[in-house]
Amino acid sequence: MARIVLIEPSRRDFVTLRRFLLDHGHQCDVHFKYARQALSGLDASECDLLVVTLELPDIHGMELVTILRRDGRLKPTTPVLVCSRLGSPLNIQRAIRIGVSGFLLMDDRPTLIGRAVDAVLAGGKVFPEHARLPLGGDPRLDSALVLPTHLVAVLHGLHRGRSVASLAEILALSGASIGQHKRQLMRKLSATTLEELFSVSEEIGLL
Repeated sequence: MARIVLIEPSRRDFVTLRRFLLDHGHQCDVHFKYARQALSGLDASECDLLVVTLELPDIHGMELVTILRRDGRLKPTTPVLVCSRLGSPLNIQRAIRIGVSGFLLMDDRPTLIGRAVDAVLAGGKVFPEHARLPLGGDPRLDSALVLPTHLVAVLHGLHRGRSVASLAEILALSGASIGQHKRQLMRKLSATTLEELFSVSEEIGLL
């Protein structure tokens, strides 16, 4: 019996997933709706598998995983299964780069969650089939693949319409740092305006 922790913003989806996992003999008593709850409440000693939705309301899921590992709230050996609505090759490759064990598209999660959980708990890897990135052909794509997770978290927050002040509070950064990260993103992705930054990010599969 594995102790599975879910970080999922939808209460309905959590209840459905929990019922399924319980029926398959797993323990699933810990649930966080927001990333910030997990940052203060996750106990590394009570988690055999972390299942996290990337598009969380506050902090992007990949940045959350990075922080949890850095702060010791998630053991380096604990497998992580991420779920996302965005199935672009770039998004999948970025997940692979940060060292998660599996990636499920949200549309596939209801039917594949059981097999995916069993596979990663057994030490396997589960990723959707996806096209290879044409690295070297588009410098924006090359840059996006290696963007630090905190920059992508800033991008997602800005795209959700958050103000600099609210984003700074959520990410525990200063407003000046958020502005600096925004300029970094625009430079690395060759955008001159915020609207162009969002457009480029959508074009290459980062949003």
